[in-house]
Amino acid sequence: MALPFCAFAQGASKGIPQEIIVTPLSQISADAVGLISAQSAGLPSDFWGTLDADQIKGLITIQRPRLPEARALLQRIMIAELSPTLGASDGAQVLIARLDYLMSIGALDAVEALLNKAQPNTAALFAHWFDAKLLLTRPLEACAPLLGSSSIAHDLATRIYCLAQNQDWFTAYLTLETGRELGLITPEIAELLALFLDPERLDSQAPPAAGSFASPLEFTLREALALARPSKGATLAQLHLDLDDSAGWLQQLRAAERLARTGALPMRYLADVYQNGRASASGGVWERVRALASLRRSLTQNNPAQTCQDLDHAWETLAAVDLETFLADTYGERLATMNLPECTDLQINIILLHQNFRALLFDLIQTLPQSDIRHALVAHEFSSITGQTPLQRAVLRAFDAERSNIVSPAEALLRALAAVNEGVGSDPLAVQRLLEILLDLGYQEEAYRFALEFVILERT
Repeated sequence: MALPFCAFAQGASKGIPQEIIVTPLSQISADAVGLISAQSAGLPSDFWGTLDADQIKGLITIQRPRLPEARALLQRIMIAELSPTLGASDGAQVLIARLDYLMSIGALDAVEALLNKAQPNTAALFAHWFDAKLLLTRPLEACAPLLGSSSIAHDLATRIYCLAQNQDWFTAYLTLETGRELGLITPEIAELLALFLDPERLDSQAPPAAGSFASPLEFTLREALALARPSKGATLAQLHLDLDDSAGWLQQLRAAERLARTGALPMRYLADVYQNGRASASGGVWERVRALASLRRSLTQNNPAQTCQDLDHAWETLAAVDLETFLADTYGERLATMNLPECTDLQINIILLHQNFRALLFDLIQTLPQSDIRHALVAHEFSSITGQTPLQRAVLRAFDAERSNIVSPAEALLRALAAVNEGVGSDPLAVQRLLEILLDLGYQEEAYRFALEFVILERT
């Protein structure tokens, strides 16, 4: 299922969709292919500096962000059109590393869009194209590049699958048998392909057992044959199949929550999924569905006391799955217009997690004492405040530190981001270092948003 792409095309500070740029492919290398300009991403065009492809690949590989702002910043870097790196070549190592990262968080639309620009004309790029198209349920598009050059598919199983998709059943079966005889296909995939070519065999033989994980092709074949999924479940990229209308609502809910949490799915899409029905059980995702339904009702009834009660419950249930920013993205603007004296503190927290919090706060921030670190971060005034926790003190030290020159901005930023992979559970010194680097590089708005997320989410 194709999803709205604008979640990935956001500017550095405005948080609004940016226009996707069009640049002739002949003017850029594959490693430099992007979907938004460096300026729209809030990055210098020479962001990679003197780093070579191997160094960049290593820095991308270590990213496992949990904080929403970290995910948003990394996604901007991954889809930005940046100047070619040292040693950039037809191997497209940097592009492939970016594609791997985007696949790992389930951002299939971004993968697809990048490959539409770069063209899947090598084995490595075609492999990513094929995987993304399969999981977006576009098998004919997945196989289309093979019509012009079958040599770009090094995997024989892929060729067999595509022969079947193009209705060349005889060649597909003959190639499968030849591959089996020569040991060019694993027994498990060979058996799945045989069943795919002749599903009636399922009536007389047991299918191969599911392993811990599955490749996109194996996962697709199992789904097509209605077989058991891998014991470890679906990857984030594979969860896109659960967003299809043919999937049950519970599957859609679970998939949408996980993909929205990584930033691969817009929060508004998750909001729609939450509203697709009525909770049929208790606990888990059903409790979130019920809590949000109650919140929607109370927001229309002009009952501040009930709204506060429902807002508190919704925050609690969403915090359990790291989706606090859902409330900010979905209801932040509405909450900013309301008078909620019984839950002003929570109201402020939700608004502060919104991308445009400065425009939404109005006079609400004045309800916080100047000794509150949130007030200090919004007012940019730190002289009369002391942090209450090690993390808060680290935040304050970062904004009080003298600015310094960063020799290798990309390396410094990506290493600092990786050091806070654990979000609010990260080492306070790593938090301080990240904020200092952001400020040193001139990313002030990002630094303040990071700081607010650390402070607010630590409290939950």
